[in-house]
Amino acid sequence: MAPSINDVPISQSVSTLACQVGINGFGHIDLHKSYFLSYNVLRAALVRSDIQVVTMNPTCVTAREVVYLIRYVLAAPGVDYVLECTGKFAKRDLAMDHFTYGQAKRVLISASSSDWPTFVYGVNSDSYTSREECRVVSNASCTTNCVTPVFKVLKQVLDGYSKKNRRRGVFNNIIPTTTRAAKAVAAVLPDMKGKVAGVSIRAPTPNVSMIDLTISTEKPTSLSEILSAFRVAAKSDIAGVLRVTDEELESADYNGSPYSAIVDAPACTELNP
Repeated sequence: MAPSINDVPISQSVSTLACQVGINGFGHIDLHKSYFLSYNVLRAALVRSDIQVVTMNPTCVTAREVVYLIRYVLAAPGVDYVLECTGKFAKRDLAMDHFTYGQAKRVLISASSSDWPTFVYGVNSDSYTSREECRVVSNASCTTNCVTPVFKVLKQVLDGYSKKNRRRGVFNNIIPTTTRAAKAVAAVLPDMKGKVAGVSIRAPTPNVSMIDLTISTEKPTSLSEILSAFRVAAKSDIAGVLRVTDEELESADYNGSPYSAIVDAPACTELNP
């Protein structure tokens, strides 16, 4: 079994004021998309003083292995918050093991969950409270975190609220797969229920997801109006979550970006202007 992060002397002392975090599930992203959150949180913790990763469990093949690590590894350091990134413990009865055996205070699931509240930062995170039913919450998937800020702005535009390609190619294969993002979007933005569908394609890149979003509107609008609304939102109500770029970039250019969604303005097109 791979060593715990406790076996590696990250620093001489641990701040008593820092949020004590345990990561359950840290493996190769090809194995499960849930690992995205574990990588992102670890990156953030390395440059911040208010987050301290005190233990980290490696990839597990079976649920039995996960249960073992929760009972005997995550329980030891007195973890305040557990990031459940295995993709195996999204259900209510399984996620509760982090309280029963791991003695965690809160659990954040890095995948869609059918029986825990779902929150996407910058979209419906303001409705989060510390009530008992939110001891475990889902942060949805990477795809959902990208597309829901976009839908939030589009809703404002369509509801009347508010206001040459030089890209380089890649080799190898892309793989069509399923995504639960459509259901997760409806959980975060109930008005979108029954209006969203999608598929996922895995591309041979180590990081970054792409959303190809096509919408059909009932109300008259224009691409310039929609892009303008994105720019306003990126500087106001969802600043730090959504960004608009006018440069012709590729996936590697977004490595390390703190934004959940970046609208690629040069790639946007309008079918019936």
